Amino acid sequence: MARALRQMVSKKKKRFTEDDFNLDLSYITPQIIAMGVPADTLERLFRNNIDEVVRCVERTYDSAKFQGRVEQFPMRDHNPPPIHIIPSFCESVYNWLKKGTDYVAAIHCKAGKGVTIPSQRRYVFYYAHMLHKQLSLKPCRLLLTSVLVENGLPAIQSGCCMLFKCRQMANCQDGKSKYVTIGEAECGEPRRAQSSLGFCIRPPAPIPVCGDFKLVFYNRGKLLARLDKLFHCWLNTFFVVNQPPDTPGALRCPDRAGLCVTLTKGELDRACKDTQHRVFPEGF
Repeated sequence: MARALRQMVSKKKKRFTEDDFNLDLSYITPQIIAMGVPADTLERLFRNNIDEVVRCVERTYDSAKFQGRVEQFPMRDHNPPPIHIIPSFCESVYNWLKKGTDYVAAIHCKAGKGVTIPSQRRYVFYYAHMLHKQLSLKPCRLLLTSVLVENGLPAIQSGCCMLFKCRQMANCQDGKSKYVTIGEAECGEPRRAQSSLGFCIRPPAPIPVCGDFKLVFYNRGKLLARLDKLFHCWLNTFFVVNQPPDTPGALRCPDRAGLCVTLTKGELDRACKDTQHRVFPEGF
């Protein structure tokens, strides 16, 4: 029963099923494993049973079961990690693996399903570019003045009344962090997909951004209070300025007034899944 549930959760993903194991994991290298989160509650029925993970690696691990050999790098599920924790994570894994060929790093998020979204790939390119060019990550403050939507609109029967919110992570007084909206704007009246090649959304005032920021796009439904999420993307201001043209979400249209980042449909989280172009046009 448990194995059937895990297989259903994994869907088409390949599972590690050798030597009587049935685990949601993949070997990236002989020493690096990507896997779903180990679980010891009811989640073990459909995620990786923590005892089976321990038996598979033939050593006790987990802050209790894994003898403390666990490091946490907090990030939200289905989002890229904050850019500043990527170097720390890579250094930690490197220092662990260089102790010997029998040392293995098992890396996981909550479910293992959000590891290939466009924003996460973009952040991998960011870090690779930083290493290649030997750049030092520094705060870079910019002003977001407008968003231009081109080559059609989402196919929404009542018309698309698009708006976006710009969000950043903020530290709270209780020591925790949360997303806060630092600015927003909307196009105004609904537009039909077939009657519009594009339009510009301008906030009432330029939105100051620094570091990681998220743009979340919505459609305002017939009930004005209802917002239906369309897609989102993450960017980092340092790499808006320091980025090669072949990187996803690159500077492709610099002008005299400032900088312009172009993202295609395949570079937008959520919209990229519409491979049949039922909602978003192919050239969106």
